[in-house]
Amino acid sequence: MEDPFNQAYQRALALVRLRRYAEAEKLLGAYLASAPQDAPAHALLARALVHLPGRQEDALREARAAVHSDPNLAEGYYILGIVLSGREASAALAAFESALRIDPRQARFYEAIGHLHLACGRLPQALDSALAGRKADPCDVGCANLQAVVLMRLGRGKE
Repeated sequence: MEDPFNQAYQRALALVRLRRYAEAEKLLGAYLASAPQDAPAHALLARALVHLPGRQEDALREARAAVHSDPNLAEGYYILGIVLSGREASAALAAFESALRIDPRQARFYEAIGHLHLACGRLPQALDSALAGRKADPCDVGCANLQAVVLMRLGRGKE
């Protein structure tokens, strides 16, 4: 018999990937009513809510619930960083760095840090993050694009 969480989570993940955020929210909300300590479900719900208009506070609450429920879940910190990115850059950076400490192999964590540095005008740090992400995953497109953007802004476009 298949795990009900796995079924709900996999369906919700598919809905998020299809950008059907409201449907994912309903599915995860129903699941979390019976399993309120499920950190991955809270993180995925935050990921869906962050894309829904007017749901930023709810996304923040769910991301914090994910981190609280499982302080070793890198995805929880990553989603928390995403939610905080538009409002509190230093807190977002701390969240992304926490995700990276837990799982340093995820290029998207380096990319997120690099984008924060880029947005704050810290180009050398943004480049360092992009290069670290490329080292973690040489095929990562996000880090490659970030590297190209930063090099252009640094006047090093030929590189």
